[in-house]
Amino acid sequence: MSPRVVDKAAKRREILKSAMTVFAQRGIYDFKMIDIARAAQVGKGTLYEYFSSKEDLIAGCFDLFLRDYNGYLAGRMKSAGDPVEKLKIMVKASFEFFVKNGDTLEIVFDFWAASIRYKDGQPLMSGANDGYRKVIGEVAGLIREGIDQGVFRPVDARLAARMLLASLDGLLLQSVMGLTKINSRSLPQKFSQTFLEGILK
Repeated sequence: MSPRVVDKAAKRREILKSAMTVFAQRGIYDFKMIDIARAAQVGKGTLYEYFSSKEDLIAGCFDLFLRDYNGYLAGRMKSAGDPVEKLKIMVKASFEFFVKNGDTLEIVFDFWAASIRYKDGQPLMSGANDGYRKVIGEVAGLIREGIDQGVFRPVDARLAARMLLASLDGLLLQSVMGLTKINSRSLPQKFSQTFLEGILK
């Protein structure tokens, strides 16, 4: 009988999903690797085959979050036409993603806090900034597309992208604090319209 072949990528994703569940309950600072192993129904040794440390596991979860978020946006935006429509759909899809993945929202703020913390002189989550820079770059590319087509004013695309994402992040934080309801049907439209008023010709 041949040995069972393990799909390592699928197994890694299962472990990360289990870790996200644990993080949603306990945060990313108050857990032990054995908690994740139990949640993922694997041995601690198996867990260390995939992740060398707590920091490696946290970084993996952040990477999974970004891939899921970007994948959701890409799926929603693939049929969009002009840059204005793409931007509106991106904003709406961002709100949809966090409404559908409510547990993820609080963890995201833990990730951001971890990305600015250091341990032994090294970032606690090395690579987190790279993932966020990629998102900024994609939004900046969308804004540049609008500038090239003469739809948007010739603004600093990268700065505009940062402002858009910072505003989204701020609303998400306000949502966690109970100050904003991100499941409001009118909020995405109002948000994108307010932003577009600043860059439309």
